[in-house]
Amino acid sequence: MILGNLPDSQMRTEAITTSDHAFVWASAGTGKTHTLALRALYLLLNAPFLPHGSGERQGFVDSDCSLYSAASRSERLRAARETIRSLVLTTFTRKAAAEMQTRLYRYLDSIAAAPSLSDLEAKYLDSGKGPQDTLFCEIVQSVLRNLTAEGSRHDLPLLEGLEFGDSYQRLRAGAQALGELATELQISTIHSLAASILRRYPLQAGIPPAAHFAREEEDDLAGVEDQVVERWWQRVVLDDSEAQEELVKLLEVAPVSQIRHWLKLSYQFPWIGEEAEALPLNDKEQIDQLVEAVQALVQALGTATGSRIERERIRLDQIGQRLASDEAGCWEQLCLFAREQRQYLFLDRAKTKGVQEAIKVLSSRHAQYFQSWIYLYSPAARICVAKQFGKTWKVWTRFLGRFISWADGAGIRELGLITFDEMIRLAVRLLEENPGIRRAEQGRLRAILVDEFQDTDPSQLRLLRALLAKDSQSQREVLGFFVGDTKQSIYRFRGADVGSIDDFYQHYQSYTGCDRSPGDFYLKTNFRSTRQVIRFVNHFFDEQLSLTAEKDNLLPIRTDQTSLPEWILIDSDTEGMDFTVDQAREYAASETLRIIQEYLDDSGVEPAPYHDVLILVRD
Repeated sequence: MILGNLPDSQMRTEAITTSDHAFVWASAGTGKTHTLALRALYLLLNAPFLPHGSGERQGFVDSDCSLYSAASRSERLRAARETIRSLVLTTFTRKAAAEMQTRLYRYLDSIAAAPSLSDLEAKYLDSGKGPQDTLFCEIVQSVLRNLTAEGSRHDLPLLEGLEFGDSYQRLRAGAQALGELATELQISTIHSLAASILRRYPLQAGIPPAAHFAREEEDDLAGVEDQVVERWWQRVVLDDSEAQEELVKLLEVAPVSQIRHWLKLSYQFPWIGEEAEALPLNDKEQIDQLVEAVQALVQALGTATGSRIERERIRLDQIGQRLASDEAGCWEQLCLFAREQRQYLFLDRAKTKGVQEAIKVLSSRHAQYFQSWIYLYSPAARICVAKQFGKTWKVWTRFLGRFISWADGAGIRELGLITFDEMIRLAVRLLEENPGIRRAEQGRLRAILVDEFQDTDPSQLRLLRALLAKDSQSQREVLGFFVGDTKQSIYRFRGADVGSIDDFYQHYQSYTGCDRSPGDFYLKTNFRSTRQVIRFVNHFFDEQLSLTAEKDNLLPIRTDQTSLPEWILIDSDTEGMDFTVDQAREYAASETLRIIQEYLDDSGVEPAPYHDVLILVRD
């Protein structure tokens, strides 16, 4: 809940009540779920007064305002159902969807249960009765203003069963009708949204009657990738001489287990095939720059002391000389070196001061490769592929393309199962290839609200584009409302890509054809963390990891000053400890137990404060 007046109150109000498309950038603890719920509530309660598209006049679209002026309860319910079905809200999990539905129902129920506006405001504005929610009350006031204005334009009838015909009683009746149908709100994961579209058009989507949609329970999806690859191996590879010839060439550089693993990844993310074909492999400018960067680091390490630094400097110098001479296998050696030294010779994990200082004195042109091992490994691997495996790479892209083409729809065709990824792909294809269906789906919608926008992948973005793209035959414009934070994009392993998200954001108007330009809104007030934590977060993202602009800096609202936690690093990779992997794990575990027990013995608190201890494990 929002407490009193906030530094960004006006920004929050504008985000919730905007008549345009919107991107809301909300860091952790800034009340994004609350903002999303209020935006949905605003669209529901003000539905009769909002324009459908750019060609329609601003103001009252539903001239008879049936949600608030229907003569009977059944008519109000029909209007409420139409209103509810015009809104789609996607969340990342079913749990989040259930929480959002509960929030909206509570708001609607509060309006329906309060006898008067003063009673409602007493509940949400009186600080003595609990957390204030001024934004909710502002939404209520906006609806009442619209109802009052509409009432002055038309002679609205008295509501059935109500003694008074004033604006607040009309609002109560409409909120009650919406609340009765709250379970029909389309709040779901984006996969469930895709599945609902496919279920409406199974024939056009090519879904066999016996096929079933995957559920979130793991049993439905266990081993799907393995089964698809195995079917393809048996039905295509073992029966196609050309595929077999390609496989023989691939086996010269990679074991069959690795090839099968790559195929499984490509089944999950088919766009890997397109990226593989478009991969820039032989960029001479980058080759020269990488060689220069290696030589520059060798020189910088020469001023550092320590036996290990000197040992690795000599190895890197030797590799650098081979790179400059373009010796066979030199780029593969650089790749292996980067992997081996990823915990030692790169700034994000380097603990040795000499290494840190050596990287910091490099020019930005050279230092970029040593911020993290992957920044050196990725371009080096591309050059390695071009120089050592150029012909094999072409064979691989053909082999991969053959598999991806066959695997399209294989879950349904071979296993009778529509996986989560295929739900998205099939829905995208259905909407893109059938303008009539796309027009019908858009005709049902007033707005699409997307939570955790930073975790959408390229396929999901295509689905959103298909639903939001303005139809040339209609003036209706489906509003997009996106809430996210690129700093929290943690699902790259599932295909989420910050670059694709940024592209969608930067080119939103051209991608959707919308006439209304999207607004940017920043939620800066943090309700969760103390001032010390907020100060650290702002400093970290300003100075160490520049992902945000100054306007993204968080503002603390909590006034309590708690003591900062003590951070203890249990480092099993400490230089000089000759551990095996199992011994390192045993050491880390025993140290963890020892430190916890020491804390519990010294705390003098009964019962022991286990909740004060947090263990973070690198996975």
